[in-house]
Amino acid sequence: MDDRELELNFPALKSCLETSRHLFVDISRIKSEPSYEEKRGGFGDVQVSTLDPETPLSKLVAAKTIRLRTQNQDHQRLAFRLARELKVWAGLEHPHVLPLLGFYLDEEYKMAVLLSEYMVYGDLKDYTVQQKPSWEMRLHLVSASVSLWKSWLNGVSRSATSQTDLHTSIGTAPLSVMAT
Repeated sequence: MDDRELELNFPALKSCLETSRHLFVDISRIKSEPSYEEKRGGFGDVQVSTLDPETPLSKLVAAKTIRLRTQNQDHQRLAFRLARELKVWAGLEHPHVLPLLGFYLDEEYKMAVLLSEYMVYGDLKDYTVQQKPSWEMRLHLVSASVSLWKSWLNGVSRSATSQTDLHTSIGTAPLSVMAT
């Protein structure tokens, strides 16, 4: 099922956004960091940004702006895409998955952003390309990834999450490598 086939269930959207309200971050609290390169993906763009700049609590974050496949799609579908990602990501609890820090959705549903902690080494693909870890370390990372996906898939089979959620929401980006 793609976005064009997605039924627009507004009560479910409202419920999801209400239960996630504690994660809402006003866009004025996010400042893009131009010294970092933006990364484009199939469903969104990721930009390193600062959350709460010029405050003692400021921190670097990865801000994923969700985009629709075509510009002429109904903007309400953007809100549903965000809700679907919120549902999946908020349900992931694993030491190798970054927690969701927050999200932004404007009132007209024209802009949706997901926030996670910024990791210096990036996702698994970036880490292996840049750091060139040993084969032993690569095997460890693959083993951890397989373990994560296996436990997550077992949880999916016991929940109401659909296979569409699996394919559109999960990639290597939430799986980031921490500096040690």
